[in-house]
Amino acid sequence: MMQLPVKKRIGKTTLEIARIRLDGGTQSRVSLKESVAREYGAAMRENGIMSFDPIIVYYDGKDLWLADGYHRLCGAKLYGIANIHADVREGTQRDAVLCSVGDNANHGLRRTNADKRRSVLTLVQDEEWKGWSDHEIGRRCGVDPKTVGNIRRSSGGEIPQVRRGGDGKLYADVFWSRTQTEEIDPDLLKERIGILSAFELQVK
Repeated sequence: MMQLPVKKRIGKTTLEIARIRLDGGTQSRVSLKESVAREYGAAMRENGIMSFDPIIVYYDGKDLWLADGYHRLCGAKLYGIANIHADVREGTQRDAVLCSVGDNANHGLRRTNADKRRSVLTLVQDEEWKGWSDHEIGRRCGVDPKTVGNIRRSSGGEIPQVRRGGDGKLYADVFWSRTQTEEIDPDLLKERIGILSAFELQVK
């Protein structure tokens, strides 16, 4: 059994399920399927917890936040299994949320459109993450950037004039009825936005 040190440690190990927090807003699905959880739990009871890929947990030095593996963990609990195979990563509750929004994009139970929408909404309604570009949010959530833009608009969320890309740079949206290929005057851009130096901006 893993003994959690004062300083963070990363690696695959076995964790007591009771120590893992599920209340950090890291469940990206609209709902869980009990039938799937029971199927996983039964398989773990028969074949052992190591027969499944590890769940992903973030450790912030105090708490363990589940990011990926809700069906596996719930299945284990349903069958009275006390421990589970886990990949423990250094990070906060917010790191766990970011991991969760892309959960099952390429593995596990296929996400529904409602699941994908929930993931995108998690980011576009967050004070920090809503400033990211549609492309970056799409990359994080495993969806098309156009889907992000549609959800952002339909949810009534703020559409930022400046967004941060995956490279960490700030990008200005091409707006004010301008075409995608029309160059924007940096001085006009600075005047319109009024908060950032024009030299900080990269125009898409």
